[in-house]
Amino acid sequence: MRDRRVVYVGGIGNKYTKADLRKRFGGFGDIERVSIHTRESGENYGFVTFFSKADAYAAIESKHASISVDV
Repeated sequence: MRDRRVVYVGGIGNKYTKADLRKRFGGFGDIERVSIHTRESGENYGFVTFFSKADAYAAIESKHASISVDV
């Protein structure tokens, strides 16, 4: 099984920053990298890469991972 440490986050608001995303998911564990991708349509999304696979799974299983992060 591949080491899956990346969490997809959809529904990111236009004013949301990488720092906001890092703060939102930092409680699940140490984060290696955060990226946000913007679209003209406003359907922004991002990825949070954890150092630990267990932390990534904890974030995915939490209710916070399924909530849009609109700002």
